[in-house]
Amino acid sequence: MHIEGKWLRENVERTFVMIWYELTRWWAYRSIQHKSMWVYKTVLPLSISAFVVLGYFFIPIRPKLLSDSGLIGSLMDTLVLLPGFFIAALAAVSTFQRPEMDIVMPEPCPIIEIRVNDEYLPFDVTRRMFLSYLFSYLTILTFLIVLCGEITIALSPSIAVMLSSLIQASQHADVIILLGKLLTLGVFTFWSASVFVTMLHGIYFMSEKMHQPN
Repeated sequence: MHIEGKWLRENVERTFVMIWYELTRWWAYRSIQHKSMWVYKTVLPLSISAFVVLGYFFIPIRPKLLSDSGLIGSLMDTLVLLPGFFIAALAAVSTFQRPEMDIVMPEPCPIIEIRVNDEYLPFDVTRRMFLSYLFSYLTILTFLIVLCGEITIALSPSIAVMLSSLIQASQHADVIILLGKLLTLGVFTFWSASVFVTMLHGIYFMSEKMHQPN
């Protein structure tokens, strides 16, 4: 009985881990290991986000953020159109008939860990793999940004009412409100900038790099 319970628990855990691996594999783009990837994944999006937040802080008349006509709401009108294009690009990459697409990328070759028989093994990344991970990441990330943005906008009146009493009781109410806006804008612009930078990186690969020999 003890052996059967242990076997069942191990199989349930293995199944859960595998399902989690499959459902979160779109995030694999950010786990690609290469000396220059951190620039595209962190440095450029963070720089753009910092520039936007500082600009919002210093301009004399700050636009609204969380409303249908606000800054975030207006940007989401554009973002909501992108997942369809990214899915089309993913389909094109998957079916593109060119031998160079399935040759590993030049040295230093990017590396990614893939789960094989309950183990994570390192694999050299081909151009097809790289672009597949890239557009998968863009598709789901854009969808999540839009979803979280819409939920935040819908709940913003309720959140404002819930926090109003706490903010009004503080002597630094204006500072707290401004910090909340800057934090919201920073998070939104970081991930939106990640979409923008990654999209440009993918366009470069599709328009030029994948047509060149190693």
